[in-house]
Amino acid sequence: MSHKNKHVLCLHEDDDTCTRLLEPLAQSGYDVTSTTILSTALYAAGTRNFDLFVVDRLRLDGMCLEICVKLRGMNPETPILVYAGPPRGVEPGQLMAAGATHVVAKPHMQELITHAMNVG
Repeated sequence: MSHKNKHVLCLHEDDDTCTRLLEPLAQSGYDVTSTTILSTALYAAGTRNFDLFVVDRLRLDGMCLEICVKLRGMNPETPILVYAGPPRGVEPGQLMAAGATHVVAKPHMQELITHAMNVG
């Protein structure tokens, strides 16, 4: 099944991890953009349409809630999937209130990939 014109943006503190997480999507024909730089992600989100945002909750800058709020404000309909490790300061309910549509606990990468492949 081809997924041309489906775009996924990943903002993660480690670009290699993001690439590994979303490699199955790229191999299925999704256009995957990944970055470790917040300003780059926000610029991309403001200049093109994405079908899914993937954000790492444990970003080193500690701004996951703010990132969700900004992405939600820019793109009210685009799902935001937060890829989360063990709870540290930011709870799933806070992420959902900030605009995340899904919080996937590490190491459930398959759930992330399955969800992304089913995005509208």
